[in-house]
Amino acid sequence: VVLPLAAADLPVVLWRRTTRFFGAAEFRQIAAMADKVILDSAAFPEPQAVLRRLAEVSEEIVLGDLAWTRLTRWREMLAQVFENRDNLGRLAGVRRVSVNFEGYGEAMNWYMGAWILNGLEEAGGRAELSVAKGGAQVALEGEGFHLEMRREQGRMMIECNGATQCTSLSVPTDYLLMREELGIVRRDAVFEKTVAFALRLAYANG
Repeated sequence: VVLPLAAADLPVVLWRRTTRFFGAAEFRQIAAMADKVILDSAAFPEPQAVLRRLAEVSEEIVLGDLAWTRLTRWREMLAQVFENRDNLGRLAGVRRVSVNFEGYGEAMNWYMGAWILNGLEEAGGRAELSVAKGGAQVALEGEGFHLEMRREQGRMMIECNGATQCTSLSVPTDYLLMREELGIVRRDAVFEKTVAFALRLAYANG
């Protein structure tokens, strides 16, 4: 039914809304005809299993995960914090990272943690990662530096060394998440690198 629907010269995107048949041969057939395959790891009960599967097939197909897309705003705001030269100078001194996205699937924790740790290593730093409980929040701590980002009633509160900033942070709908993913029908090197690291973190802390 699906295979004949592909039209020449038009991109084909496969959105896997269910966890069924993810490892089946039929899935591979359909995925092979798609320019990109999108799923939501939050729907999978075992984050290690889905991350392992994503890492295995990432060399064969272009992947997208709505759990990763939900973190776009968080990653943007965290990156903006370090546009400040004083904060950037303290980045390598961060020693503790805490993340928590309770209710959104554990994969989001490992994605955010892996992305932050990758950034710290590129800056010459090294930190320990822990997964907190309650709410949605990210915290980075080091000598003379404390940063906390958390969701509060549709807003993101950012506290950095005593200074507080507030910005709008609505919960993205599937429509908005898919709209963002459909705008990137190519390989995302940052995402693929994060998946591999997130998989190692998930097993190390599982």
